[in-house]
Amino acid sequence: MKANEESAFRAEVAQWMTANLAGEFACLQHRGGPGDEEAYPELRKAWERRLAEGGWTGLGWPRAHGGRELPVMQQVIFHEEYARAAAPAGWAISARV
Repeated sequence: MKANEESAFRAEVAQWMTANLAGEFACLQHRGGPGDEEAYPELRKAWERRLAEGGWTGLGWPRAHGGRELPVMQQVIFHEEYARAAAPAGWAISARV
């Protein structure tokens, strides 16, 4: 993957996080880490569903199984931007929450 492709993907993830980790989900920022696992359970389930709707779950999984088949570098970029956005610690490993 070329640097400009990585930058474009990083911008896509950052833009999605900004647009979606707002409104009802804004209170989830910085939530869900150790000692905070039980905060806002229904809203966090809704956040996991939003991630799935956006295609941001199962990043490395085959498309046939609901994933994106992203290469490792794009998976790393996604997780860096997820952390930068202070998105909540995840629960789900699939799109079915």
